[in-house]
Amino acid sequence: MSSSLESSGAKETYSKKVLEVIGYQHSGKKFPGPARVLDIDIEHHKFKLNRHLANIVAILSELVSIQQFLQRARSDISSPLGFLVNYVSTGQRNRTTLCARCNDEFISEIVYPSIDATDRLQPLDSKRSQAFIYLDAEERDLACYEAELARLQRIVHKLEAEKSALERRIHERRSWTSAMRKFPSEIWCLIFEEACSSNPYTLDIPRTSSNQLVKALPLVLSRVSSQWRDILHEYPQLWSALSVDIQSATKELDSLVQYFLRRSGTIDLKLHIDDSKESPFGHRTEQNLGRYGLSILHRLIEVLPRCKELKLSIRGDVIRLVSSLMYYNASFMSLEKLEMKYEVDMSATRFWDLIQNATKLRHVTIPSRERGFRLFDIMQPDTTPPNSKIPYHQLTSINFQSSPPSVILHALRYCTGLVSMRCDGWNPAFARASALSTPVAVPNLRYLFLSDVYIPSLHTLFRSIILPSITTVTIADFLNIGPDKDWTEMSRFGDMLERSKASLKNLVLRIAHWRVPLAGLLHILQLSPELTTLEVSVVRHNSEPNFVPNLLSRLTVQDASVPLVAKLQRLCIREVVPSDKWSTVPSPVAQKLVTLAESRFAHTVSGGNNQTLPLVDLQISFSDDWCDEAQYEDQPLSFDAYHLEERWGVLRQGGMHCMVLWQKSIEEEDPLPSDDGTDAEDE
Repeated sequence: MSSSLESSGAKETYSKKVLEVIGYQHSGKKFPGPARVLDIDIEHHKFKLNRHLANIVAILSELVSIQQFLQRARSDISSPLGFLVNYVSTGQRNRTTLCARCNDEFISEIVYPSIDATDRLQPLDSKRSQAFIYLDAEERDLACYEAELARLQRIVHKLEAEKSALERRIHERRSWTSAMRKFPSEIWCLIFEEACSSNPYTLDIPRTSSNQLVKALPLVLSRVSSQWRDILHEYPQLWSALSVDIQSATKELDSLVQYFLRRSGTIDLKLHIDDSKESPFGHRTEQNLGRYGLSILHRLIEVLPRCKELKLSIRGDVIRLVSSLMYYNASFMSLEKLEMKYEVDMSATRFWDLIQNATKLRHVTIPSRERGFRLFDIMQPDTTPPNSKIPYHQLTSINFQSSPPSVILHALRYCTGLVSMRCDGWNPAFARASALSTPVAVPNLRYLFLSDVYIPSLHTLFRSIILPSITTVTIADFLNIGPDKDWTEMSRFGDMLERSKASLKNLVLRIAHWRVPLAGLLHILQLSPELTTLEVSVVRHNSEPNFVPNLLSRLTVQDASVPLVAKLQRLCIREVVPSDKWSTVPSPVAQKLVTLAESRFAHTVSGGNNQTLPLVDLQISFSDDWCDEAQYEDQPLSFDAYHLEERWGVLRQGGMHCMVLWQKSIEEEDPLPSDDGTDAEDE
């Protein structure tokens, strides 16, 4: 019974002590939980340790000063020039309090006499003998001081170690209870993935000439905390995209590439092999590539079976070197996308044999020039299959870089599964190409992108193809170098749509240097009743008079009539007008724009023709220069007439996303290198 009372009394005493530490009184306040008591107990012990450390440090300082005094006295007495004079005995011993709580003291054994070090008289033999007696006693006393100091230093070291451990536990406990740990690892992975998406490659070793820094964001993030490091190490996708300039290779970069490849585990890779030492007449060998450039090349060749996307910014001599370094069991078993920046060299037979056997290859970018072979044997295009190692029959996407129409049309004969095609950089010489006598049918092609094309050269393509499944067409023109500015062959585009019996759904025209005939555009719209998206960008001084107002009028739904492109849901029109800043919508456009929007408004359409879908997105913009969208500063325009502004507001409140903008071009200060480290002339 007494033991239980004692136990309960001890608990009560401990509880009162905890309450006193945290400042609680017995006033009915809620007693803190166990976790809070544990934190308070840790803080209390930390306070006591700091107080003991301060006391011990003060004692050590006093003992050290006494020790230094004894050492100086010993040196003076034992010196041939030292004299012991004026011995004064105080009759007291030196006392040093070690602990004020228990009154523990350190007491010296002798009384220390004073020595006049400036006295140069010869001491008497009796005083010299007495000095040696004191010297022996002082040496014993010094040994006691050193022993006591060693003991106290061991205590200090122990207390410091305990203090460090306590601080570490406090840090770990605070980290453990941090709100950051409440985030699931999956959310952290999404955050890291979004952070790394700003660059297509998570490891980017740029060209030396670009003066850019190496980008390795996953490595930087992994150094923030152990939690982030553990999450990143368990997410190999963030370590699997590498862009490497082998000319910039150093020992550190070689180790960095090795580290990323190791962290990527066994998942598919996205690789870009670049060589900034580009010379069409040079010859790259193992010797002039450099030790670490060759080492990185070996590492990348070893992981080619895991490569899902491969971009080669290397010339034929380096491709031959890569081919010679390939192992007997090398393969492109995972390759789905191949992009080549420069000409193809068929002398690298090992490399191209592997490309031919890449069964998963679906996307290919073909460079503008060929050297050492022809992509196709065009002597007998109707009967001869492609003389190429690229498996065109299994491709779903192809990108031709400045390839002539004859090559493109011949390729289309064998790309039976093609879904998307892009053609970039058609120069004026292509306008002289002849169309095929029998058009080529590409049954599965849905997306056609024609960028930087010389408009008159399009008639050859449109007269030579049949695209029954086409849904999206994008045309962006090339600089006009001739006096004629009319797109006279626009009807060929309409003829192709009519011949294909296609249901075009998305049409994008970005025509800056040619005059788009409104009649030709309306003819294409009449042939595209399923069209849902229309984007038109023109320059006013290269267009027909009142091109934009007339187009808005023709797109307006009239009463009791079948509208043009009845299923149109997104309309974007941009007109370049070299002028100062506008603040209001120009009057020729304002009334027709509001009328168009109201005629295709959801409430109006629902009560009228059931074949007409409501317009969801309407954007009209005027700009002072022809730039990319990212180089504009958008400024909304208002209507001069109050009733138009009020009607426009009703449309926006009703759910239509409609706006009129003035887009001011942003002047660039200094040209910056491109993201992939290439110079302007390389692009």
